[in-house]
Amino acid sequence: MMTFPRLKLGRTAFLLALLAMPVAGYAQAPAAPKTVAPAAKAATPEEKAAPPAQAPGPAQTDPAAKAAVPAPGAAPAPGGDEPAEAADRSIERMKSRIKEFEARTDVAPDIRDQALALLRTALGHLEAASASAASAKRFQESAQKSPERITEAKQQLEALRKEPGEEEFAKRVDKLPLGEAQQALDASNSAAATTKADLDQLEGRLREMATRATAAREEQTVEKQALDALENPDEAQAGDSNPVVVDARRAAVTAERRARAAKLNLLEQELIALPARQASTTARRDLAAAKFDKLSKRIPIVAAHVNRLKEAEAAKRQADADREAKRLSAQHPLLEAYVKDTDVIRERGADATRALDEGKSRLAEIQADLARVRDSKVSAQQVLEIGSIGGEFSELLRAMRAQLPDTARLQRRIADRDQAIVDARLQRLQAEDARRAMSDTGGMADRVLAAHVKRAEQKAVPDHVRPALEKLVAARRDLYVQLHDALVTRIAQLAEQNGAERDLLNQTTQLRALLNSRLLWLPSSGSIGIGWLDQVRASFGWIADLEAWKVTGQTLFARAVDRPIPTAIVLFAFGALVVFSRRLTARLARIAEAVGRYSTDNYLRTPEALLISALLAIKTPLLFGYAGWLLVQPPLAADFAVGVGVGLLAVASLLMFLRLIQFISMQNGLFSTHFGWSERARATLYQNTIWLKYVITPIAFILGMINASSLQSLRDGLGRFAFLAGGIAVSLYIARVIDPRRGIIADRLTPTHPLWMTRVIWHALLSLLPLAIAGLALWGYYDGASQLRDGLLLSVAIIVGAFLVYSVAMREVLVARRRLETKRAVERREKARAQAIAEAKAATGEPPPPAVEEPEVDIASISDQSRQLVRLSVFLLLATALYFFWREALPSLALLDVQLWQQVIMADGATRTVPVTVSNVMVALATIVITFIAARNLPGLLEITALHRLRIEAGTRYAISAVSRYLIAIAGLVIAFQSIGFDWSQVQWIVAALGVGVGFGLQEIVANFISGLIILFERPVRVGDTVTIGDLTGTVSRIHIRATSMTDGENREIIIPNKSLITEKVINWTLTDSITRVTLKIGIAYGTDTVRAQMSILEAVKATPQVLDAPAPSVFFVGFGASGLEFEVRAFVLQLTHRSTVINDLHVAIERALRERQIAMS
Repeated sequence: MMTFPRLKLGRTAFLLALLAMPVAGYAQAPAAPKTVAPAAKAATPEEKAAPPAQAPGPAQTDPAAKAAVPAPGAAPAPGGDEPAEAADRSIERMKSRIKEFEARTDVAPDIRDQALALLRTALGHLEAASASAASAKRFQESAQKSPERITEAKQQLEALRKEPGEEEFAKRVDKLPLGEAQQALDASNSAAATTKADLDQLEGRLREMATRATAAREEQTVEKQALDALENPDEAQAGDSNPVVVDARRAAVTAERRARAAKLNLLEQELIALPARQASTTARRDLAAAKFDKLSKRIPIVAAHVNRLKEAEAAKRQADADREAKRLSAQHPLLEAYVKDTDVIRERGADATRALDEGKSRLAEIQADLARVRDSKVSAQQVLEIGSIGGEFSELLRAMRAQLPDTARLQRRIADRDQAIVDARLQRLQAEDARRAMSDTGGMADRVLAAHVKRAEQKAVPDHVRPALEKLVAARRDLYVQLHDALVTRIAQLAEQNGAERDLLNQTTQLRALLNSRLLWLPSSGSIGIGWLDQVRASFGWIADLEAWKVTGQTLFARAVDRPIPTAIVLFAFGALVVFSRRLTARLARIAEAVGRYSTDNYLRTPEALLISALLAIKTPLLFGYAGWLLVQPPLAADFAVGVGVGLLAVASLLMFLRLIQFISMQNGLFSTHFGWSERARATLYQNTIWLKYVITPIAFILGMINASSLQSLRDGLGRFAFLAGGIAVSLYIARVIDPRRGIIADRLTPTHPLWMTRVIWHALLSLLPLAIAGLALWGYYDGASQLRDGLLLSVAIIVGAFLVYSVAMREVLVARRRLETKRAVERREKARAQAIAEAKAATGEPPPPAVEEPEVDIASISDQSRQLVRLSVFLLLATALYFFWREALPSLALLDVQLWQQVIMADGATRTVPVTVSNVMVALATIVITFIAARNLPGLLEITALHRLRIEAGTRYAISAVSRYLIAIAGLVIAFQSIGFDWSQVQWIVAALGVGVGFGLQEIVANFISGLIILFERPVRVGDTVTIGDLTGTVSRIHIRATSMTDGENREIIIPNKSLITEKVINWTLTDSITRVTLKIGIAYGTDTVRAQMSILEAVKATPQVLDAPAPSVFFVGFGASGLEFEVRAFVLQLTHRSTVINDLHVAIERALRERQIAMS
C-alpha cells in the first residue's frame, strides 16, 4: 500500500477536522435562566425550554432551612424585581429569626411550633423570590446575547457550506492508509453521534418553545389572581389571637406576595426573551442539521475506503495463505485433507464477514425507518394538535399510516434475530474451544499425525510432513481467531439491530394507535355533489376495461401454472367437495334423525354436523379465495389485477360466512334440529340469507377492487355507489331477520320480555345502522365508513361464532343431563327393588329412624349451574375479543390504559416497576367475579360431564367437588392479585402477618379448616355414615370446610366441628361394613331346662325379620345370676337404623316363645 510519510500527520489532521467538525460552536452559548421552583437551580433556556413553575408555598419549603423576612407589611420591589443583595439579606434575616425563635423558652410549645412553621414557609417564599429574580435576570441577558449567537451560528453555517464537496473529499480520503482511515472513521462516527444527539435536543427545545408562550400566559393569570388575593395581609390574621402567630403569619403572607411578584416578573421576562431564544435555537438547530448532513454524506465515503483497504489486505493474506496451503498440500495426502478441512473454516469466516457487511446495511435501514417513524410521529402530533383537519391533512395521515412497518413482521425479525444470537454464541464458543486446543501447534500436529497413523494403519509418515502440518495448524488457529472475532462483532451487531428494531416496533405501535384513534373521524374527501353521477359513470368505465380483464386472466393462469402443487391441492379439494356434497347432505339428515334419542344421541353429533356444514359452505369460497391469493402474491401485478385479487378475497370471506349461515339454517341443520329453533325462525333466516348472498357478493367484489386502488376518484364515484347499495341491502336483510313479529326472535319476544317495550326503537336502530354508515361515506368519511363497516362485519362474525360455541356447549350440557337423568332413574329402580322390605314400623312407639340423606346433587340445579357457567364464559370471551378488536379504533377505550399507580416487583433477582392501569383493575375485578361464579357452578359442571361417568361413590364425588371449589377460589385470588402487580414476594408478608393472627386467635378456625380437608381426602367419615361421637349418634348429612352436620335419631341437626372428628374418639358404624351386632340379656328361672330354653330362644331369634342369617345369630348360657340363669343373645342386622326395630321384635318374640313353652323368666 502507498503511504506518504511526510504528509501523513498533516493530512490526517485535515481529514479529522473535516469529518469531526467542532460541535461546540453551537453549544457554547452563555447560560440563561429557566422558570424555577423554590430551591431549584436555574437552567439555561437554550438547554431546556422553561417549564411551568409551581406557585411557591409551604410544600416547597425546606424545613431545615433558616431564613428571615422583611418587616411585616413591607412591599416587594416594584415588578417583583429586587437587588440580589437585598434578597440575600432578607433570607439571612429570616434564617436568623428562625434560629432565635427556636431557642426561645417563653412561648408555649404549640404556639412556637405554629410560628416556626409559618416562618419556614416565609423562608421558602423568599428563596423562591430570589431564584425567580436571578432567572429573570438571566433571561434578560439571554435575550441581549441572542443576536450575537445567531450571527455566530450563521457564520459557521456559511463556512460549512463553503467547504470542499464530496468528490474532492473522496479524492483526499483515497490517499489515506488503513490505520489513518480507520482513525478518521471512528472520529467521524463519534462526531455524528454527538451531533445527532444535539440536533434532537435542539428540536425538542423548539417544540417546547412553540407551546411555552400559551402556558406562560396561563401561569401569569394564575399568579395575578393569587397575588390579588394576598393584597391585604391583615385579612390573614383574622383567625389568630396570639401576637406571635399573627406576626409570623404576616411575615409568611408578605414573603408569598414577594415570591409571586417575582414569579410574575420572571414570566414577563421569559415571554420577552422567548422570540430571541427561539431564533437563536433555530439558528443552532440549522447549524447542527447541516453538520449532521455533511457527516452523513462523508462517513460512507470513509467507510467505503476502509472496507476497500480491508478487503484488499484480506485478499492479499488469503492469496498468500492459499499459495502456501497449496504448496504444502502437495507434499502428502494428510496435508491435502487437512487443507480441505481448513477451507471449510475459512468459508465460515468469510460467511461471518459477509454477514457483518449485510448487517451494517440492515442496521442503517432500521435506523432510517426508525428516524422516519419518529419524524412521522412528531408530524402527526403537530397536525392533530391543530384541531380541525381538512381532507388534505387527512389524506396525509392515512398515507403515513399506510407506510408504517408491519408490526408482525418486526416481531418475527426480532425473534429470528434472538435465535441467530444464540446460534452465534454457540459458534463463538466452538471457535474459542478450537483456538484454545490449537494454542500448542506442535502438540496439535502430533495428535493429528497420531490419529492419521492409527486410521491408515501406517507405521510412520515422512519427516517433512510434521513441520508442514504445524504450519497448517497455525494457519487454522489464525482462522479460528478471525472467526471468533467476527462472531463477537456479529453478536454485538445483532444485539444492536434488535435494540433498534424493538425501538422501531414501539414507535410504530404508538403511532399506529394514535392514527387509528383519530383517522376514523377525519374526512377523506368532500361530500357528494351535482357531479357525483358523472364520477360513478366514469368509474364504471374503469371496471369494465376488457383489456385489463384479459391481462388479469392471463396473470391468474400463469401464476396458477407456476404453482402446480398448491393449485392441484385446491382443485382436488374442490372436486372432492363437489363429489361428496350429496353424501354430506345425507349425513346431516341421518344425524338429525339420531338427535334427541337416548340410544343414538351422543356428544359428537352436534360438532360433526357443524363440521359438515362448514365443509359444504367452503366449496365455492375456496376457488375465489385461491384465485385472489394468487393475484396478490409478489411480485405484484398491475393495479387492476391486484384489485381483482383483493375483491376475490373479500368475496371469499363474505361468501364463506353467508354460506355457513345458509347451511346451518336449512332443514336438518343445526338451528332447527340441534338448537331447537322453530320452523318459522329457521325459514326466515335461510330465505333472507339466500337472496342477500347473491346481492351482496358483487358489491363486496367492487368495494374490494376500489379499496385496493390508489385512485381517489374511484372511491368518490363507484365506491360510494356500491357502499350505498350494500347499505340498503344489509339494512333490508337486518330489518327482515330481526323483525319482532316475523323474525328469528319473534317466538321468544313475548310481552313479558324486557325488550318488548322498546322493540320498535332497537329494531329501527339496528336496521338503519348500515344505511348510516353508507351515509358517512356519502358525506365524505369514506375511509372511516370503510373501517366501521369492516369492523362491524368482523364483530358480527365474532358474535355468530360465540353464539355457535355457546349453543354447542349448551347442547352438550343437555346431552349430559339426559344421560345423567337416565342413569339416576336406573339407579333408583334398582335401589327400590333392593329395598323391597319396608322399614320397620314403630311398634314400641319410637319414631321411625331418620332417613339417610344421600349426597347426590340435584340434576336440575347442576344443569342450571352448567348453563350459567357456559353463558358467562362465552360472554367474557366475546367481550374480550370485541374489546381488543375495537380498542385501536375507538379512543374512548384507550382510557382503560390510563395508569393508576405503579407496583414494584422482584423478577429474576432484579427490581422492576410495573404500571397498573384501569384495564388491570377491571381484569382483577372480572377475575374475582369469574372465580366466585366458577367456584359455585364448576363442581356442578364436573358432576354432569365427568364425575357421573366414574365408578365412585357419591361421597367421593362430593369430596372432589368440594376440593375443586377451594382450588378454584385460591387460583382466582392469586390471578387477581397478580393482574394488579402483586407477586408472592409482597403477599408473603401478609401471609406472615396472618400467621401471627392465627397463632393468637384463629387457630381453632384453621384447625377446623385443615381437619375438613383431611376428612375430604382421607374420608374417615363420609356423607351417609352413621357415627357416634361421645354420647351423640347420628347420620352424617353434610361435610363443610369448618364443620360437619349430623342428624340424630330425633331428627335433630347437630353441628360438630371438624377438629372433633379428627382428634376425638369416633365410632363409624358404616365405614367398611354396615352390619352391626345386637346383644340382649335374658334371665330364666332356676330349675328350668337350660338346653330347652336355649333352643327356644334361638328359634325365636332366627324367626325375627331383619335378623341376618350370615353371620348367624347365637344364644349363650353366660352365668348364674342372683335371681336366675343368665343367657346372652347375639344377632346381626344389616344397618344401624334397624337396631331399634330388631331389639323390639326380639324382645317380643323371645317373651312369646318362652311363655308358650311355659318357661318362667326371672
